[in-house]
Amino acid sequence: MGVFANNAITDAGRILEGELKMGAVFTPTRIVMGSGFLPSGTTARTIKDVISPVISLQINKKNMSSNGTVIIGGVYSNAEIQSDFYFRELALYAKAVKSDGSATDEILYSYGNAGNAADLMPAYTSETAVEKQIDLVTYVGIDVKVDLTIESGIYVTQKQLEDALNGDEDIQQILNEHIGNKQNPHGVTAAQIGAYNKAETNNLINTHINNKQNPHGVTAAQVGAYDKNQSLTSTTAGLFGLSASAVPNDVLAKILIDSANNNANTKCKIQRGTYVGTGTYGSSTPNILNFNFQPYVVVITGKREIAICNCTEPKSMAVFSLLNNGSGCYGCDTKVSGNQLTWWFYSNNVAGNEIFQMNSSGETYTYTVIGY
Repeated sequence: MGVFANNAITDAGRILEGELKMGAVFTPTRIVMGSGFLPSGTTARTIKDVISPVISLQINKKNMSSNGTVIIGGVYSNAEIQSDFYFRELALYAKAVKSDGSATDEILYSYGNAGNAADLMPAYTSETAVEKQIDLVTYVGIDVKVDLTIESGIYVTQKQLEDALNGDEDIQQILNEHIGNKQNPHGVTAAQIGAYNKAETNNLINTHINNKQNPHGVTAAQVGAYDKNQSLTSTTAGLFGLSASAVPNDVLAKILIDSANNNANTKCKIQRGTYVGTGTYGSSTPNILNFNFQPYVVVITGKREIAICNCTEPKSMAVFSLLNNGSGCYGCDTKVSGNQLTWWFYSNNVAGNEIFQMNSSGETYTYTVIGY
């Protein structure tokens, strides 16, 4: 440790000695370590406070000698020291407690400054943990009363503990058993050490497991998938003969239908579509639909009618109407030529002939054709 050659009882300490001679009890309050230089024009005797205090030590040692000096000590630890400093100042603060219980103000009693001979004290890291006993000796006077009590809760160094035990094997065994007890002998809780208890941990895990909102922010690329923009564009939709508003499922349906239609001619084919009625009827103004293959069965639906045509038989289109309480069933002449179906309603004695030709003006009809 650095040499504190420049040390003295301060002027305030000398005034306190007057109280001690009148019977007051000398009561040391704290030890302060600092890093400051003595200012110009200031001495260890005239100084009133530590220049650059770094840490205050709780007192764990008070020994009175017969020559009027007292040894005051405390444990220094760098556990809370965040930057290196030069241990240049060592000071003792004290007060005097009078017989009526009143006390003087705390003052800087003794002060020492190592100047350029100060030791460098490292900041705390796992490699530079420092703990040491810091003692200072100061004069208080012969026959002076000194408070030698140590405040409870003050910890000691390992050496002090070993010296106190002084080879007591029973106590040492009890301590060793306690140190080796890994079953939480002090009943420390998770909350006391800033941790989650078992129930809280399980709750957090279950909440995370049940979170279906992609809590890890997984992207399409990370799972080898296409994103929405990559799945289907207007250009790729056009390649399948679909509109720009098509979705990927439309493409899948188109592929399945095309695959079925491209099989052997003996395989069944299906086609759906719509047309708008013109309001005409009769053999001179028939309806005509062209398909992608030769039709076998055609089903046409309107708002109030449904027609079913067996394309292998003449006059084979049956029209069922919801008019007249659904009691109407009418027939149309039909003609099939290759992939084309032609039909007309042949009766002039029924009102609304265009209805039964599935050709009401402005009405949209849907057809489904099965063929080969």
